[in-house]
Amino acid sequence: MEHTTGRRWRRKHGLAPWFVLALGWLGQEQGAWAAQAGASAAANPYGAPAPLAQAARQVALTPCTRWVNVDDGETVQFLAHGASFTWRFCTPRGQAVFDLDRIAPAQGHFPDVRVYVASNPLTHN
Repeated sequence: MEHTTGRRWRRKHGLAPWFVLALGWLGQEQGAWAAQAGASAAANPYGAPAPLAQAARQVALTPCTRWVNVDDGETVQFLAHGASFTWRFCTPRGQAVFDLDRIAPAQGHFPDVRVYVASNPLTHN
């Protein structure tokens, strides 16, 4: 009886039951990813730490450095004091100005360095 019901269901809906289950699972996973992205945006409105391999460029910070220009969506490795950290910039409006101390790890201290985040030229309308 179940086998006949399955065939009827496929004819009526045009989809195999396993396909519908897979779509449901993907929807749950996508919801989880969106929740994680929302949580990280709430944790830091300027982006998130990123793996070194994703860095598009390096910026060496010296005692004379007063500002850094980056694009929204860009991943940058910052080098200073014999250490480094990598950051992917993702701002809600695509533009921001803030102190580098807001994203630097605890061991980094950059009191006078400002970060200027420009709109991403690839997504700018």
